[in-house]
Amino acid sequence: MSQTYNWVFDPGRLESCTANSCQDFNGSVTNTGTGCATNVWFHVEFYTQESGNAVDILVPPADSTPTTSLLRPGQPFFFQTSTVLNAAGRHITGSRITINYMFAACQ
Repeated sequence: MSQTYNWVFDPGRLESCTANSCQDFNGSVTNTGTGCATNVWFHVEFYTQESGNAVDILVPPADSTPTTSLLRPGQPFFFQTSTVLNAAGRHITGSRITINYMFAACQ
């Protein structure tokens, strides 16, 4: 039987953002598929989009710390990024989150 992955995000929230830095972006993800995973981590980009203009990435991307445990189907994984600098000082309107993981046998 092949393993499937269907990642359901709680997209998190930005706890604090000033003109110079963004801190404590956190959220969770749950796999509603049948596969297990390990080394799960998240890559987060914060951006601004001004009335029809292209998306501008504001700050260097932030990565969460990878998990070393086995993530089973239905088990949530909580993540938090480190502080990132917002040197441009522009208003952040959203974020893009990319999940990274390695396939693992469900033992």
